[in-house]
Amino acid sequence: MNTTSHAPPSLHRGGPLFAGLLLTLAATLAPEAALAAAKFKIKATWSDKAGTLTIKGSAKGNNGPVDVYDINGRRLGSGQGASFALTLARQDLGNVPCAVRIEAGGTEAVKLVKGAPKSCAGVPTCSITSPADGAVLPIGVQSHFQAMANSSDPTAQPLKYEWDFAGGAMGHPTDLMAMPTFIRDNSHYRVRFSATDAKGRRCEDAVEVVVGTPPVGLPGKVSEQSAPKFGGELDGAKGDVVVMPFESWTYQGVADHDFQPNQELAFNPPLNMLNALAYRKDRLPVALDPTQIELRYSAASNPSDPAGAGSINSTSRNWNSAEGANVEYILDGALQKTDIWDRVDRRGATNLAADYVSRFIAWQQNWPTGSPEQTPARDEGYVIDPFKPFLDDNASTNFPAKSARMPGFANPYQANDPQAFAFYDPSTRALGAGYIPVTDADDTGRVNPYPLMRVQAVDKSGNTVASTDGVMTTSRDHHCRECHAKGKIAANPNAGWSKEAFHYSVYGKIVDDSMCSANGGGHNHEGHGGTLCTFAQPEFFEPAGKTLRDQEDAAMKNVYSLHDFYDGLNLLQERLYGAGHNDQGQISNDGSFFCAACHSSPTRHWPLGVVMWQDYFFMDETGAQWGNGGYWPNYTMAMHKLHGRFQRDPSNPDNILREASGVPKLWDPAQGANPNTLFPVKTASGESKPMEENCLQCHAGQREQQYRDRMYTAGVTCYDCHGDMLAQGLAYEKSQVGADGNKHRVAYYDEPDCGSCHTGNANDGGSGFFSAGVMKRAFDDGDRSATTRPPKTERFAVQPKDYGKMPTTQWMNDPSSPDGGYTVDVSFNINERVYRDSKDKHGDVACGACHGPAHGVWPNRDPSSNDNVTALQLQGHTGTILECNVCHTADSFAKLEDLDGGQYSGDAKPGILGGPHDMHPVNDPYWWKQANGDVANSDGGTYGGWHNNYAKMPGANGEDQCAACHGNDHKGTRLSKTPVDRVFDFRGFDGKKLKKAGFKTKVVKVAAGTPIGCDTCHSLETSFKGSPGH
Repeated sequence: MNTTSHAPPSLHRGGPLFAGLLLTLAATLAPEAALAAAKFKIKATWSDKAGTLTIKGSAKGNNGPVDVYDINGRRLGSGQGASFALTLARQDLGNVPCAVRIEAGGTEAVKLVKGAPKSCAGVPTCSITSPADGAVLPIGVQSHFQAMANSSDPTAQPLKYEWDFAGGAMGHPTDLMAMPTFIRDNSHYRVRFSATDAKGRRCEDAVEVVVGTPPVGLPGKVSEQSAPKFGGELDGAKGDVVVMPFESWTYQGVADHDFQPNQELAFNPPLNMLNALAYRKDRLPVALDPTQIELRYSAASNPSDPAGAGSINSTSRNWNSAEGANVEYILDGALQKTDIWDRVDRRGATNLAADYVSRFIAWQQNWPTGSPEQTPARDEGYVIDPFKPFLDDNASTNFPAKSARMPGFANPYQANDPQAFAFYDPSTRALGAGYIPVTDADDTGRVNPYPLMRVQAVDKSGNTVASTDGVMTTSRDHHCRECHAKGKIAANPNAGWSKEAFHYSVYGKIVDDSMCSANGGGHNHEGHGGTLCTFAQPEFFEPAGKTLRDQEDAAMKNVYSLHDFYDGLNLLQERLYGAGHNDQGQISNDGSFFCAACHSSPTRHWPLGVVMWQDYFFMDETGAQWGNGGYWPNYTMAMHKLHGRFQRDPSNPDNILREASGVPKLWDPAQGANPNTLFPVKTASGESKPMEENCLQCHAGQREQQYRDRMYTAGVTCYDCHGDMLAQGLAYEKSQVGADGNKHRVAYYDEPDCGSCHTGNANDGGSGFFSAGVMKRAFDDGDRSATTRPPKTERFAVQPKDYGKMPTTQWMNDPSSPDGGYTVDVSFNINERVYRDSKDKHGDVACGACHGPAHGVWPNRDPSSNDNVTALQLQGHTGTILECNVCHTADSFAKLEDLDGGQYSGDAKPGILGGPHDMHPVNDPYWWKQANGDVANSDGGTYGGWHNNYAKMPGANGEDQCAACHGNDHKGTRLSKTPVDRVFDFRGFDGKKLKKAGFKTKVVKVAAGTPIGCDTCHSLETSFKGSPGH
């Protein structure tokens, strides 16, 4: 294929010229025809024998760069001028590409790879035809995008399409045409279109567009530590060190609104945990601790990064050409990353007191009087132990210290200094870096929610002995404007606001009685201060502009207005006119609004060091439980339960359903599912609805996909794991109480168990199953609490952990008491199965080290994704880390006793496999080919290795150990699929005996994605000889 890379914007869909262009492009999809009229001459050849891909050719008339991509959009390399040549080894590729795309001088060509796997026949091809590369697009206005795609394989159709707007626009359209509205500006956006066929083969094209005014004059890209090679850990050499980085958290991101000028911190500041395991390779790998090794992190880039080649995030400081990185106020920055170190800046205000002070958004320390020992500098977060962030409830003894710096701390946009991991957890043998203040904007201002950090292991002599890149999740796509923008259902000026609804909540009535009575004082809004006591309907605000900041700022003002109207608070007044005033009426101070300051949440402990569990199980909505102290539910109840109880008016869908008095008619959870919910999760037939209709109305995902892993690719929704809004909001007692005795869900701890869906046996199926061995949902149908189902087996179950006692007290009002009340102990225990803290019984390896984090479990469907880099570097292909040589030496399984469960998992019964999830060694020649001392076959042959022995050994319950993954019929299942091409070479064995055993060939080649069964190599008859139960 050889075409003009991207059609000019004038070629829009609908006219005959556009239709003709599509026909022309479709015709050019045959590479041979394309080359006849091409500027390019290209040769692309894969040599299976040499294990190399050679790409070379010419680009006549070109004097600029030549970029080389595979058909999936992954960057392979580059050249310059009129000719180019690349030679890539197998370990540089991950997978052999079916075709390559060459781009130079505004022209592109696609060339099939000669010698590519047979599965490449009919691979789809695609191209973005509009707009042109480099197009300048407006913010807040729909733009037209058009693509084309083709497949010559009729058995692999229809194609599935997906657009990605690089974090600049909402949604991921699934048609050839898309009409996005960009809501982030002042940056370059690498917009991508992909087409995937029914066989999982994929093509991709991209254009870079400009929105607003991107920063210019930035320093050049910071230097990096040496990059690891793909498959660099497969040698299995004794004494080598391997480092395995992984995240703990992936859904703790910040909101779309900024602190400036909004003062609102709805979620957490951008603080992200990075952990890692380090092993010295041996037959039994040696876990290394800080006495033996030091781990360091620095910023890294991925040449194939979907955000753009060279995207790197070394600093979180804002920048402009005049001040460099010394920008004090985010709105002064040409490159705006974050304002978490800013103070409130009331620009233009003429009534600020001389001693006016304000607070940092995240740190809650008065500025400039905050303690320098506790107030972090820019590019510096708090050091909070990532292995026990929620344990100590005593703010005075567990106030976090500062540190956890960005690599550019010493010289922003110039330095990329490795920073030391500060923590160690003996129970998991993991090292932790703590909370790193990284954002979703890279060092050029491009949106990149998944930057990379290069984790290096350094020995005591200062030598770097291992290096692996790990991804960090930094998305900020949480938003409130979906409902709270003026005119939407939660900010409708025409909703019929009544006096009966004014201060109607339990807390509002208390405020009304105490603040608005004859003796209580109070003010109206005209006085710009105090509680609103005079009835007035809520004031709703239009955005000041089209930017994300403008839209979310207006939405949050509308939220404050509702809080003031229903609950008698004074948030809007403080937001508009200051938090405190002196006797002259001047603004004396400002502070940030933080939802969890009133609505308790474990997360508020991270930056604030305050009591986190207080009022957590405050379930009585009348307020009587604690002596008429009002009602302020915990954070998840306020966000999920309250919003889940609101009803859409069936007769007027733009309004909330209300009582005759005008008070919102909240649904009673005891009656079952809310029939008029604003967040529907199921269709009438019981299927899960698109997440955009429920969870993603608020959470990240419409623009920056925090939930992006293999479950997402399979179509698993938030509801399938977590239940609906009422379940998340503690509206129901758990259907099964766990070891800790807690009747209600504990946020961040009562989470889905992998074993709730993954039964550990691919022969399981039938009603309620998504696929072989995998159930559709993590909880039983009809369970309103969505309590995670107890695992059927422990094979894939999350391991339990006792977190101990969560100490907290509650004040009880009691007029008869001399002190007006007394304190009661409401402490509780937490003992749960939590994936982020779990480990496999095989060597106590953290689950995340081999699988990736929750919501980011490997592999990502995008081959170029930064999520896939860790696995590619460790084992040469994407997905779960399953190549044993990553941690073990190549001879680790030469002896039979090295496979026994007692060696690794502690299972005392001989003959029980002891690998991860009770597996055998993967692709190990001692397992499948030959081992010294393995049991001879019935024909006297010695082919087959240790798998001959174990095929005849019963499992712990007398079962066929092979059947759970390879099937009762031994033909293979989804659990035995190979993620990469495999070759099983039996040359050197007796050919007659191999043939008699059912071997069709001495060299068995297996394509990626093939379920490995016994008949992959030999006959099923051979496999069943001596097999338990057969």
